[in-house]
Amino acid sequence: MKSSRYLVVAFMCFYSLAGHAGENILVPMVGMVDWSSTQGHRVRGSDISFSSGSEGSAGFKYLYLFDFGLAVGGNLFTYTKEVREKNLAEDSVFIHNHVLLSYFFNQKGDLKPYVGVGTGYVFNRFRNGTLDLESSLGNSSELNLGFLWSFSRRVGLQLEYKYVNFNLKKEIDNYGTKIKSNAHTLFLGVSVHI
Repeated sequence: MKSSRYLVVAFMCFYSLAGHAGENILVPMVGMVDWSSTQGHRVRGSDISFSSGSEGSAGFKYLYLFDFGLAVGGNLFTYTKEVREKNLAEDSVFIHNHVLLSYFFNQKGDLKPYVGVGTGYVFNRFRNGTLDLESSLGNSSELNLGFLWSFSRRVGLQLEYKYVNFNLKKEIDNYGTKIKSNAHTLFLGVSVHI
């Protein structure tokens, strides 16, 4: 009985949103990722630490922007962190994937500031060393803010800051994996409006 009520409410929400015009926005992005905690992590029972400093990152974002400022979509971005304990691994690749909800201000103007939230997962995989091909999956979330500058009807520029929190955790035969940190990211992208 409760589930049918939820379905009716969800249908009404989506039906009311469908009556609004909007646009599809695709944004390939490049940027930098900086972890707040590079030490104190464990993988398969071994202590592990990662390089400090910023790492280059690449990814993309897709949004459907409604004419009243609300946007829904998702993003994916990846980067590589160097491992300090070279006998364990040379580095680890991280991939974050989030479902996004954003709100754009100044809908009629060329410069649109926005704020947003996202939730999803993070995947990592180690390369070389005794942890070669070791991987794990965990939770990831983000808060973001930025602006979209449209310099034509179809093309624009996007600058975005993200605060990302993630936690990779895995227990296998008493060998625990735990990689947990916050990250500050800055991305620049070219927005294509479809």
